[in-house]
Amino acid sequence: MARSEHLSPFVQLLVLFAMCIVGMFLLAFLNFLVVDLIYGVNIMDDPGLLNNPETADLSGILRWTMGFQHLGFFILPALLFPIITGQHMRSFLVLDGKLRPMSVVWAILAMVAYFPLSNFIVEWNAGLQLPASWENITASIKAMEDSAAWKMEMMQKGGMDTLLFNVLVIALLPAIGEELIFRGIVQKLVARVFKNIHAGIWISAFFFSLMHFQFYGFVPRVLYGVLFGYLLIWSGTILIPIIVHFFNNAFALTLNYMAQREQMPEWFSSVGSHGEVVLLSVTVLCLTGILYAMARSSKWPLIRNHYLVAPEKD
Repeated sequence: MARSEHLSPFVQLLVLFAMCIVGMFLLAFLNFLVVDLIYGVNIMDDPGLLNNPETADLSGILRWTMGFQHLGFFILPALLFPIITGQHMRSFLVLDGKLRPMSVVWAILAMVAYFPLSNFIVEWNAGLQLPASWENITASIKAMEDSAAWKMEMMQKGGMDTLLFNVLVIALLPAIGEELIFRGIVQKLVARVFKNIHAGIWISAFFFSLMHFQFYGFVPRVLYGVLFGYLLIWSGTILIPIIVHFFNNAFALTLNYMAQREQMPEWFSSVGSHGEVVLLSVTVLCLTGILYAMARSSKWPLIRNHYLVAPEKD
C-alpha cells in the first residue's frame, strides 16, 4: 500500500470507505458464526429473523449484531487506517493529546446544558414534512425508522445485566468507533481537502448524521457532530469527544431503563421539547458560556499544523 504522503486526502477518504465496507462484511460473517454458536439461530440463511419478534433470544442476537457492526465498520478500520496508509496512529487520530480533568468537566457540562435544547430540536425535526409528491419516500423513511426504534426497544428489554451489556454495545462501542472514524479521520481529511477546519467539522458532522439513516433526527445529530468536532480541536485530544459521546449514549440508555420501570418523572426525558422559552433561553446562555470558556483555552494552535497539513513527500 502506498504511504499516505503519496495519496491525496480525497483518495484517503475513498480508501477509508472501502475499508469500512470490507470490515463490515468480514465482521458480519463472524457475527453469523457467533450467533449460530450461542443461540443456534442461522441469520445468514434467513436475515429476516432479525425483524421477526418471534425469533428466540432476539434481544441478545440484536446486541451481538450491533456490537459486531461497530467493530467491523468503525473501530477496526479506524485503527488499521493509519497503519495501512503509513501514518503514526496516536498522532493521526489525535490520541496523543493530554487529557485534562477540567476539559472533561466542561465538556460534560456542555452536554448537560444542551439536553433541553436538543429535545426541542428533536421535536421540531420530527415535525418536518416532506413534499406530498414524496409520499413513497416518506413511507419508506418512516418504516425504516420504526424498524430501528423497534429493534432498539427489543435490545433494551431486561434487567440490570441487560443495561450493562447495552452500555457496552450501544454506548461505549459506538462512542469509540464513530468518534475515531468521523472526528479522528473524516474530519481531518475533509479539513485538509478544503484547507479549513470548520469545513471539516460541519461536513463530517453531516455524514455522521446521514450514516444513522434517521431523517427525523437528522438535524440534532448534525449538531451533536459539530459539538464533538469542536470539542476535539479545543481540547487537543479525541478522548474528550469519545467521553462525552459515551456519556450522552449511556445517559439516554439509563433514562430509558428508568422510564420502563416508572422510576423517573415523565416530564424529565422530554424537558425542553415543548419550547419553554425561559428554560431554552437559560440553556442557550449556559451552553454559550461553557463553549466560550473552552474555546478561550483552545489547544487548536498547538495541533493546527499537523492536523491540516499532510506529511510532505519524500
